[in-house]
Amino acid sequence: MNEIMSQKAASLFDDIGKWNAFLELYNLKDRIIDQWNSRLIEALEKTIVFDVDKWKFRKWQSKSWGWHTGEDPGSLVILYENNNFCLWIDGARYDTNQIVDTFREQKIFSGFFRPSEILKNNSYLAIRKNAISIHNLTNPDLLAWHAGKDTSESKLLYDELHRFFSFFMLDPEIYGMILDINKVLR
Repeated sequence: MNEIMSQKAASLFDDIGKWNAFLELYNLKDRIIDQWNSRLIEALEKTIVFDVDKWKFRKWQSKSWGWHTGEDPGSLVILYENNNFCLWIDGARYDTNQIVDTFREQKIFSGFFRPSEILKNNSYLAIRKNAISIHNLTNPDLLAWHAGKDTSESKLLYDELHRFFSFFMLDPEIYGMILDINKVLR
C-alpha cells in the first residue's frame, strides 16, 4: 500500500517547478506549526493564572515546549512534546533516580501519571504518550493544525493542554515540590 502511494505521489511531480514548490512548503512546515502553536500558547498564558515571576516559558522546537521555574533552563520542565505530556529535567545535572524514588508516591507524579509512565535513569521523569486524542487523531502535526484554527477540535485541544499545565502550575504543593527538586536533588 505504501509503495503504491509513494508511486502516485512521485507521479505528481512531473516537472522541477512542482517539486521545488513542494520542497519550499515542506521546509516551512515547522515555522507554520510554530505559528499555529503560538496561538495556543498565548491562550494558555492568558487563562492559566500563574505568577510570571515564578514560571518561565521554554521552547525547544515547534512541537516541544513548556514552563519551568527559575533561571535554570535545566530545571524541571512541565513539557508538552510531540503530543506527549512530560516532566523533564537535565539528567546530566540532576539525580533522576533519587527524584523518582523520593517523589514517586507524591502528587507531582502519582496525581497525574500512571505508575508505568514514571521513568528512572532518564531525563524524562514521566511521559504520557499520545496524551491528546481528538476523534482518534493523535498525530502532533495534525493536532497543530487544529491549534491554529477556531474549531470544536481546537477547543478540545486547548482544554486538554489547560488541564495538564494547570494541574502542575496552579497547585502550591506541587510548586513546592518542584522547587525542592530544583534546589536539593542535584
